[in-house]
Amino acid sequence: MTGAMRSPALRRSRSSSTSDTSPARSCPNGNRASCSALTLPTSPTLSPRRLFAPWCRRPSRTRLKTRWRPRSTRPWTPPPSRNCRRRRPRPPVALSPRRWTRSTRNQPTLYYGSVDEFVREYLVKNYRRRVDGQRTVWAADWWNYPEATIRLDALWRAWEHLRLAPTTGMSVWFRDHADHHMSVLLDPSGPFAAADEGRNRENVNEKGGELPYAPPPEGLYPDLRKDAASPTADA
Repeated sequence: MTGAMRSPALRRSRSSSTSDTSPARSCPNGNRASCSALTLPTSPTLSPRRLFAPWCRRPSRTRLKTRWRPRSTRPWTPPPSRNCRRRRPRPPVALSPRRWTRSTRNQPTLYYGSVDEFVREYLVKNYRRRVDGQRTVWAADWWNYPEATIRLDALWRAWEHLRLAPTTGMSVWFRDHADHHMSVLLDPSGPFAAADEGRNRENVNEKGGELPYAPPPEGLYPDLRKDAASPTADA
């Protein structure tokens, strides 16, 4: 009997029989019970091997190679530091004259040795104001007023520091230090509020004249430049 003379019922029965028995024979695992339990589509183009391939695939060699393994079984130890020996703090040692000379060798020397020399040689000559005892006050014996002495000493030390700046040192000194402290010192309610004109009018001056000045007692303000040079002579 040729293919053209076959009946349609016979062809349907053959196709159904092949669709039922083919998955069990072609199961990749060989387990017919697991394969027969699944319902497969009746599409003739999708084979059972392609359906079961993702579930039956064995791990490849590349996966075994990339699995993490410990490099070494030895316990981790921190790397040795550079300074293994702990240095003990040294006790404070009195600075000898020779060491004191070395440490102060690179420091700039003072231009004025004391606050008295600074006031006498620089301040009263360059910072001139009219002192009448009423609107502005000043005391020739400035060293008898504690607040005035502290402010003048601060002006001197700031000037010694800022004189080393060749560009804006003096400008900063006048703006931030001189104008501030001198306005307080010349104020009638400032440190010289108790100073009057004086018996001989020594606390007032003429217009455009120098500020009043009287020398302090001898030895009250020693020259610090000589004290700084004494360890060098001993060494």
